Formats: sequence, C-alpha cells, structure tokens
Amino acid sequence: MSSSSATLSSFSKWEDEIQTLSMARGLTWYIESLCEQRKNSIDSVFKCLTSVPISLIEYGDRLGLYMKCDSSSFVIAASLVETLYEINPDYFCPLSAHKIACTASLLAVKSNQDILFTNSHYAEIFGVTLRELNDLESFFWRLLGFQIRVNPIQFIHVKARLLKIEFSKKEHEAVLEKKRKLRLQRQYEEIRMMEKSDSFSSSFSSSSSSPSSSSSSSWMCVEVDNKTVISVVNFAVGS
Repeated sequence: MSSSSATLSSFSKWEDEIQTLSMARGLTWYIESLCEQRKNSIDSVFKCLTSVPISLIEYGDRLGLYMKCDSSSFVIAASLVETLYEINPDYFCPLSAHKIACTASLLAVKSNQDILFTNSHYAEIFGVTLRELNDLESFFWRLLGFQIRVNPIQFIHVKARLLKIEFSKKEHEAVLEKKRKLRLQRQYEEIRMMEKSDSFSSSFSSSSSSPSSSSSSSWMCVEVDNKTVISVVNFAVGS
C-alpha cells in the first residue's frame, strides 16, 4: 500500500511539474506575441541594451524549472503582463520581453506562494544583478499601484489563453516537422536519381579508365541536429 501511494505521489508531482513548465512556456509565448506587435518601444528598465543570448522560450523553461513554484503563479504573471500592456503597450518589444517575463513572475510568486527565496537567488535564476531586479520589481509595483488584482474569472480566461497558445504552437511545430520530413524525402529521392545517372554514365567511361585502379562516388544523406547534411563519399580501389 505504501509503495502504491509513493508511486501515485511521484506521478502527481511529475504532472505538476509538467503543468508548471507548460504555463511558464505559455507565459513567454504570450509575451512574445505582444512584443511582435510592437516595432518601437520607449526606453525603460525593462529594455535590454543588446539582444539576450537565450531565447524567450528557453528562458520560460528556465523560470519553470528553477523558480520552484506552481503553475498558477505563471497564470497570475500572465495576468500582470496583460495589465501592463493595457497601462502602456510601448514597454513591449523584443528587447524588453525577458525582463517583463521575470519581473511579472517574481511579483506573481510573491503574491501566490508561502515559501519564497531571496531576491538574490531569483536574480541568479533570471540572469540579472540584485540591484537590477530590485529596480524592476519596484518599477512594476508602482505601475500596478502596489496592488495585484486577479479575480477568478480573469484567472480562468488567462489560463485558457495560455493553453490555447501552447496548443497552437505545438500544432505549428508539428507542421514544420512534417515539412522537414517531406523535404528530406525529396532530397533523398533526388540523390537516388543522381546515383542512377552517375552509374549509367560511368559504364561508358569504364573502358578508358586505368586497369589498376577504379573509383566511384556515393551520396550520403544524414541528419545532424535536425538539419539535413548531404555529402559525397568517394571510394577508391587500387591493386
């Protein structure tokens, strides 16, 4: 009985972690969609001077893994992002997306969790200095009027939006994967046609080749890191 309870507990914990990562990704995808609508933005504490070396989706995974919070915190964070966009959409641009994501997540966790880390610990997770994080938090609090208001209806609507965004993203990725496989298949068929052509033409030139050695070429189509690599492998046989 105890073994069964432990198994159920581990499955429940695993399910919670998956749900948390899902909502964290949904948050970053939501912010990304808002930032894509804004070509220009005003200078603020949210805006980075240069592009961030980590993608926004990878950043969302980082928040979901290391903040040690439940999925509802990221739903609240998305609600805060929505409020911020209503206050002033000019804060949003690709250079401000990461800082908006981490600041909204921090405020959401502090309003939703009983057990918290220090700001210095969160700063390490977010990839910013402690002073910078304090400035971000203070600025966001002032914009919100030092209040976080997320009613149950808003919470349900925002969560549904995040799930919808995640589903559409997965559908898009599935379509891209299908196109990639079709492209790979076409390339393979072209290679086979080239092999047949090479084989046919080599039969006419075999009489003029040296009797002591011969060579042939074979096309190889492989995949490395989801990218198709086509190379020619030469074989030489000598006596």
